[in-house]
Amino acid sequence: MREKLQKILHESFKQAFQKGLIAAEPADFLVERPKVESHGDYSSNIAFELAKLTKEKPFKLAQILIDH
Repeated sequence: MREKLQKILHESFKQAFQKGLIAAEPADFLVERPKVESHGDYSSNIAFELAKLTKEKPFKLAQILIDH
């Protein structure tokens, strides 16, 4: 399941990048089970990694990925 989620996130990123909505590509990002069970089944740091590179807010980047 983790690999499937990584692939979905990568495809979402690729589409947003091609449309010019995200200006940089993260080198690596994680998909993992959160330590606190109430935080969901899986989590990813892709929005935070992108935020470091683009100086955009992580929430905005996460929303772009969700929309694509």
